[in-house]
Amino acid sequence: MNEPGRIEESLKACIHAVALGEPLELLKAELLERADRTEEAHNSLEECLLNSPGNAEIRAQLALMRHQSGDVEGAFELLANAPAEAWNSAPLHLQKGRLILQEADRSRDGTGERDQELLSEADIAFDAALTIDRESGIGWLGKARIQRMLGDSSEAQISLARARRLLPQEPLIAAEEALLALDGNDIETDACLSNCVVARCGDSLVGVIKHAELSRVV
Repeated sequence: MNEPGRIEESLKACIHAVALGEPLELLKAELLERADRTEEAHNSLEECLLNSPGNAEIRAQLALMRHQSGDVEGAFELLANAPAEAWNSAPLHLQKGRLILQEADRSRDGTGERDQELLSEADIAFDAALTIDRESGIGWLGKARIQRMLGDSSEAQISLARARRLLPQEPLIAAEEALLALDGNDIETDACLSNCVVARCGDSLVGVIKHAELSRVV
């Protein structure tokens, strides 16, 4: 069976399981997105939130999906409207930090002032997540990225080591390690880590690294 066929079969099984009360809403939404049924994926999670507004994982995933579809305001509004109990676990804090970091990438103003403000907001979000769950690999990866962007290489290395221990197969960690090596002008290590990124997730992340290399030259 081809890939689209497998996705459709998995989706049918997942929808059936959810109808029987199994907690597979996130998987169902992911499969709907992979089947290019994005609107249905959004609607599915929105329905879940109506029934359980305090579900932090569902709210965090829907915020990410809205952001990825270009609805930046809607993504942050979803987080802002979360009930207090939803912030008692790490997912919303992690998602808030991730979305703010993406906005920092999108809105660099050349002066660094807006960058610093956004990075500070993201750092607060990741700290809140790590206060709740010290074993959050995504939390440490977010901290590492912020520390690298602020020029604190030694702390970034420590945070990346913690992230790698918790998420040994996460390709974004190799990408951050490569960018950190580039910041330290360690071209040999950067090239080696870039090859690791290719092996794990293709050329897309390496393009980010190579763009950074080019910006150092021009």
